[in-house]
Amino acid sequence: MFSYPSFFSSLLLQADKYHGTLSPAEKVYGLSRFWQEVNYNFVYFNKVDPSKWDSTYISLIEKVQKTENDYEYYRLMKQFCAILKDWTYKY
Repeated sequence: MFSYPSFFSSLLLQADKYHGTLSPAEKVYGLSRFWQEVNYNFVYFNKVDPSKWDSTYISLIEKVQKTENDYEYYRLMKQFCAILKDWTYKY
C-alpha cells in the first residue's frame, strides 16, 4: 500500500545524494501536486482540518523556495505529511 509519509521518508534517505538538484519552481510544483493529490485522493481526508491543511500549504510555498537543498525541502514535506496523521506513519 502506498503511503505518502513513507514515500517522503524514503526520499529523505536519498536526498543526500542529490544536493540542490531541485529548483525553487520544482519545489513549489512538488508541494502543490502533493497538496492537490491529498485533497482528492487521501482516503482519510475527512479527518483532516481543512483550514489547517490549506493554511499550512500557503505558508510552505515561501518556505520551500527558501530551502538551501533538497534535504531541507523533503524535511518540510515530511512535516507537512504529519498533519495528515496517517496511521501508517510513525511521527
